[in-house]
Amino acid sequence: MLNPYNTSRFNILPDGSVWIKDTVVTFGGDDIRKAVNGCNVLDVTVGAAGIETTTFIPGTSSGSLFVRNRLSPRTVKINVEMPLDAAAYAENLRAVRAWAYSTEPKDLCLSCYPGKKLSCTCTSISEFSPKTWWGAMEIVFTAWDPRFVDIVEKSALVGDYFTVKGDDEPLSSLKHTVSEPITGAKWSFDDSTYIKLLDSKIISSGTVSIDYNNKIVTHDGQSIMSSVALPSRFPAIQPGREHIIAGPSGGVFSWFERWL
Repeated sequence: MLNPYNTSRFNILPDGSVWIKDTVVTFGGDDIRKAVNGCNVLDVTVGAAGIETTTFIPGTSSGSLFVRNRLSPRTVKINVEMPLDAAAYAENLRAVRAWAYSTEPKDLCLSCYPGKKLSCTCTSISEFSPKTWWGAMEIVFTAWDPRFVDIVEKSALVGDYFTVKGDDEPLSSLKHTVSEPITGAKWSFDDSTYIKLLDSKIISSGTVSIDYNNKIVTHDGQSIMSSVALPSRFPAIQPGREHIIAGPSGGVFSWFERWL
């Protein structure tokens, strides 16, 4: 499958990072150039998503180990050229800090990765120095989840075939707006794993939602996991292949594709 983030069109550094020039940067929907009038983004370095080993567990056979891995955070470094005005530099630095500061992750969008976003927090900004005020300022963002996520959500009706792109499991959910009572409803994924409500569970109105990533079933926002049949299993939705969900008509499966 073609990956739009094949970085051969960028400058790849020895550590796997990607260095890009001429990039528009927005954070939380705000362009940095509007935060400081006259500033210019010189370049952006997008760090590689590494793999961290979290635990080693003795295996069942002599000398074997079970290794649990996870993706490490991704760093994004932005070099910004500030207006050549020594008197205004300190004020411009405060404006940049106000633009970048957030207690919660926000969406960082780079024009070199169109249609994608990273959930980030700012973790470092160059300190002001009267001796080097004319130099570029470095702003560092950290994406604790290193995956790029589609900005636009895709969807398919229950009963229709669909293909998930990307190179990692998507953020996905299913919503069924109840127009007539359903009893013991069952949503089967690729005719293998399924989510089934108990035969005694009757739903006459509202919306049933299945969150495949957080593995929870709700009715009008309230958990109904106690009404999910024991054999039910949440599927691991793999990209790059065709899928289908069978179930009560009218349901909509929605997903955001993710990229490493």
